Amino acid sequence: RELRGAVLEELDYQLEKIRMQRTHDFFAERGGPTRAPAPVEALCTARVLTATFEPGVTITERLEVLAEARREGDPDAAGELDGLMDTLLEAWIAMVLEAGLFQADPHPGNLLVDDDGGLIIVDYGCARDVDDETRRLYRDILVGFLANDLDRVVVALRELGFETKSGDPATLIAFAEMMVGRIRDAIAGQVEWPSTEQLLAEV
Repeated sequence: RELRGAVLEELDYQLEKIRMQRTHDFFAERGGPTRAPAPVEALCTARVLTATFEPGVTITERLEVLAEARREGDPDAAGELDGLMDTLLEAWIAMVLEAGLFQADPHPGNLLVDDDGGLIIVDYGCARDVDDETRRLYRDILVGFLANDLDRVVVALRELGFETKSGDPATLIAFAEMMVGRIRDAIAGQVEWPSTEQLLAEV
């Protein structure tokens, strides 16, 4: 059911145009290093979607350059790499918790980096709306982790529909730690973004 709905939405250019415009406006009003293209209204129809051109390289290309520079001892590369990953994390937290609409297909081809290190998020054929109550519960999970209030985390997860066969809250907490533990640590400034090798080892 989810797959069928997603494919049909991918073919709905009018819906994608609306989502692109909403995201463009959100990041434009918010300010900062993240942006989205804007639809070109005069060149959009039910079968054609035209957007502003946003120059940049794929995020993987930029990350590889920065990772190589870091390995070679460039003192600025590590900070720039962490900064870019922080921008990426902040963009998705902002979309989910503030805008209530997020781009749900964040593969490297849909994430560009411009010459100034700004993040450009393209392609809104696969996107999801997040209602106010769900956003509140996601915020509760994040705040619960930051405040080490695990009871709050468990309550929010249960309200979101997460259940375990045993009913043991420790399982839910472990699941939440897996999902948002790195986000919590990054927000608290306690993590350096891992290298590709470290990520693969962790997987």
